[in-house]
Amino acid sequence: MRGRDGQVPRNDICVRSESEFDRPVPRPYSHSCSSDFTNTRFIMSVRAIIDSAGKRVSMKQQTGLIALWRFVLKSLLLLFLPCLQAGESVADELQLIKALFDKPDPVVWILTGDSITHGALHTHGHRSYPEHFAERVRWEMGRVRDVVINTGISGDTVPGLIKDLDHRVLQFRPAVVSIMMGMNDAHAGPEGREAFREAYIKLVSRLKDEASVLILLHTPNPVTTAATRRSDLPAYAQIIREVARDRGVALCDQDKIWRDHITGRKSNLNYLLNDGTIHPNGPGHVLFAHSLCKTLGIHDPASNTGRLYVP
Repeated sequence: MRGRDGQVPRNDICVRSESEFDRPVPRPYSHSCSSDFTNTRFIMSVRAIIDSAGKRVSMKQQTGLIALWRFVLKSLLLLFLPCLQAGESVADELQLIKALFDKPDPVVWILTGDSITHGALHTHGHRSYPEHFAERVRWEMGRVRDVVINTGISGDTVPGLIKDLDHRVLQFRPAVVSIMMGMNDAHAGPEGREAFREAYIKLVSRLKDEASVLILLHTPNPVTTAATRRSDLPAYAQIIREVARDRGVALCDQDKIWRDHITGRKSNLNYLLNDGTIHPNGPGHVLFAHSLCKTLGIHDPASNTGRLYVP
């Protein structure tokens, strides 16, 4: 729409150029506790309104109406601030990990978990995702002094990792700890969900308190219907998402990425599993590695690791 002078007003919606279509389009407002809702300016605006209301309270000698208005605004801020700060913390944690690649200082990376991270047996000699990650970082990116350590143990659970945390993580004084667990914890079914949540929160808290590390959590890969003992795994994956959000740590949502890949490629989960139930094969570990590298912003489809085929 043009004004009388023939100029397009600045606040009108105009036809976008082709280059502009690459820019992200703002999404509608959502009241959910997510990074979309996280906006520092929102917090500042609410606080400014509260301060302004406080001044008016003084000027009007704290009339009942103004006092109520200030109370409502404070209540809204207290309600939404934890969600906003959690979303900002998740983004900040991931950005801090990404920033390590821009610095010359060597980084110690710990990747830990259960048999899937361990890479035992089911890869049949193919590289596991920690090995692909090490190749990408230490060779392809030239960070030869970085150290990538895999301390995954087949059959392990979150409580098991907590008990062995000194040996498997803390002794190495890492900068980043990547954790993919939940596959074996899901044996406990619906009754074990809250115990799993509490254990994961305890694990994250210990890592933050005792080592001040940056943390990247992974949801485990989906499983087939033949894995009857792990039928509650989607609920455990959701708990991991919630722990990452609530504790302000980074997340690589492997479960969602795998499902999107299978749907988008019209693929089959069995193409990515060795045993027809839970364990990823060679291509499954490639998908893990690609997902991890994309999350950290270091994926290169032209590199040797980046162009590995995933069915």
